[in-house]
Amino acid sequence: MRRFLAEGWNEHGTHLLHHFIAAVMLASMMQALETRHLLEWLDGAMLRVSAGASGSGSPESDPGKRYRPGIVDITPDAFSAVFQERRPLDRDRLHELLEAISRRHPEILAVDIDVSPAIYERDAPRALDQLLKRLVQSGMQIALVLPDPSDANVNLEWIRARCADGVHFASPLITERMGAVTRIDINTPSLAAIALQLASRPRIAPTAGPAHASPNLADQICEAAEHAQSEHALADTARLPASEPGESKPEPRETVPLHPAAVAMRNFIPTTSDVVLADGHAGVAGTAALGPVVFVGGSYDVGDNFESAQGPVQGLYMHAASYTSLAMITSEVHRLGVLAGDIVLGVILGFLFGKAWESYGDRTRTVQGHWQQVMTAKDPMFGINGKRKSLCRARTDAVFGLLANRIWLVATWVIPCALAAAAVYFAHWFLREGWWINPGPIILGMFLHAMSLRHTAAKGNEKHGHGHEHGAREHALEPHLSNQKREPGAFKELLIEHPGSVIAQLPLAAIFLAIAFWPR
Repeated sequence: MRRFLAEGWNEHGTHLLHHFIAAVMLASMMQALETRHLLEWLDGAMLRVSAGASGSGSPESDPGKRYRPGIVDITPDAFSAVFQERRPLDRDRLHELLEAISRRHPEILAVDIDVSPAIYERDAPRALDQLLKRLVQSGMQIALVLPDPSDANVNLEWIRARCADGVHFASPLITERMGAVTRIDINTPSLAAIALQLASRPRIAPTAGPAHASPNLADQICEAAEHAQSEHALADTARLPASEPGESKPEPRETVPLHPAAVAMRNFIPTTSDVVLADGHAGVAGTAALGPVVFVGGSYDVGDNFESAQGPVQGLYMHAASYTSLAMITSEVHRLGVLAGDIVLGVILGFLFGKAWESYGDRTRTVQGHWQQVMTAKDPMFGINGKRKSLCRARTDAVFGLLANRIWLVATWVIPCALAAAAVYFAHWFLREGWWINPGPIILGMFLHAMSLRHTAAKGNEKHGHGHEHGAREHALEPHLSNQKREPGAFKELLIEHPGSVIAQLPLAAIFLAIAFWPR
């Protein structure tokens, strides 16, 4: 066994080291880019490509069922029948709608609607503001999305007044990567994160006034509003991660995968209620309880769509899906596991692609030998039958060998393309299961690595072929010399044949690993 392993190492050790160093460099580079959020565009691009690669999961399966919030949706029909297609939405109708929702006794109300005063409402107290204050005083916790900033700062005082009433504010933004939502920010004041934090708090009746004992997501925007000089500055604060008291350096963004089961539209159906017009007032269809956490918004805006693992999703449902995904604590492959998996995959692909190019080189030399035989042969009409038969065979071998070689060349390029397609498909499957693994870069990198060495591999084969022939002859003639002349070790041979692997790739791998795992 030991002799077998030693012979295998002597024969393949150099190739193994070469592919291993290349795979480590590529995998560590991917880790370094991923930790700096520089590869999220690639995740989004692959998700968009693979969105239709496979069907949705089992319709009977909804792992986030117990974490589903209630959804009150202003559908296109309700936007037309209840709100008469007015923008901004009619405030009296919104007042009626929130009152109807409050009668279902939710504990958390996340409102994905800009309820800031319209132009005609800025000179007098609003019934809608009084309703929000009354609901908070009754024990309901409310999170409103931050209004769009204005140059005149017309809503800054209104925001401060609502904060004083005990209302929370959240960022309405949903982060996209390359036009798709693949991950959720967990330390920025998004509507989903704040709703989850409010739902996790002890049920204590709120007091009037901004009682913010410690900075957290739910209170971040209200605390910033107390000192903000403009709405634009406040909007910028809403995009930043929450920081601890006394921290001058902002915390890095932290993200987790968006669980695809959470965003499947079929899973929203049991907890979604439409807005309807009942007895001349805005209300909610049905009479069942909406649940402890309710998201209110609309699906009438065709421009409020986001791409996901399950296809296009309206903004309201994306907020609710983010809440469900955060509550589910979506699994994520550990960085060391991803690194190890990429390295193992890279080494396997290095041998696969290297063998493909090596086989192509062998076939090319064989075809060239056949054509050389054909070109140097004499006219078969003047030769004997055996010669003519040999020449015919050489011509046939040359023609079919050339055809087979071209087919193999195409196959050499098709193999990585097929693997890339499989990577897209299985990345989509992994994402649907809550495990985001993107093997695309390592496949492309190892293919380019192997392709750049195809001429070296051909020369190496010739050298090894002549070396084996010479070694056999030497062993037969002078057996006592065979133990004195030893081949160089695998690492030394790697340094001789591929100095760039040791001089360039190995230090780069160490640098990328340090960047990837250095504490931020």
